Amino acid sequence: MPFQLYVSELKIARICHSKDEESVAIVFLTSLAGGFLGVLALCRMDQVAWKWVRLVAVLALALMALATTAFVLDTGGRNDRWSIGAAVLACGAAIAGFVVMALAPLAPAYARLVRMLGGAGGLLAVASSLAWGFNLRLWPADRVHLPAALIGQALGAFLAGTVSLAMLLGHAYLTQTSMTIAPLRRLARLFALAVGLRFGWALVVGGGLYWYGWSRGELTTSLFLSQSLILMLIVRGAVGLVLPAIFAYMVMETARLRATQSATGILYFTLILVYIGELTSQYLVRETGIGF
Repeated sequence: MPFQLYVSELKIARICHSKDEESVAIVFLTSLAGGFLGVLALCRMDQVAWKWVRLVAVLALALMALATTAFVLDTGGRNDRWSIGAAVLACGAAIAGFVVMALAPLAPAYARLVRMLGGAGGLLAVASSLAWGFNLRLWPADRVHLPAALIGQALGAFLAGTVSLAMLLGHAYLTQTSMTIAPLRRLARLFALAVGLRFGWALVVGGGLYWYGWSRGELTTSLFLSQSLILMLIVRGAVGLVLPAIFAYMVMETARLRATQSATGILYFTLILVYIGELTSQYLVRETGIGF
């Protein structure tokens, strides 16, 4: 199939999909909640303050509640197999979050249980975000780009979760002075890993698309004819990937120097960039069917 014809059919398929802005917000909020709980499972409970653990659980629950409310208000609670599955998964994640919140004061004593619950809740929330995406027709329908979009969504949740928890932990040092620098360094390394994985996946998807068109003597730029999509691509790449990668290195260096306030300031700014980048990525998935 000629690449231009393939692109045209892909665009037509996307027009038939939901165009509601709320669909992007619902999926993003749920995946962000999954990132919160999932990354919490990678933290050592004996090194962080229990109030920070409780805060992470509370925020994850708030994000899931907000996403569910937005879905009901936007769709009137439209029921199909995907919405029912998403609701069940979200309930499971919420239960795990509630237990983590309740066990937070005892987190050092029940570290393994808290981490297991956090990991389970994170996986359930991310799975719920994928199910919401199917219900809202956010993901591409073709078998080529669907796996790329789903993997990108999971990596985006990991990235948003690491930068969010690192920022919250940096802020916690202002009141929890007994914490060592070890947990911040750990989260800084996880954030750098998440940026690397997200950046690498974007290059794989974008490079694969370019090769697909180039191997047939056609340019893939025909996919992005509108100026708005070109702008979104620039925002996605520069704001959502390149700058966070630079700041990830800066955070690791400031954590190495025990400069917690400097690291927190960088993380505040980086968190905004990551959120913008991930929202832009979902916008591109919705408009083009291709997840960067």
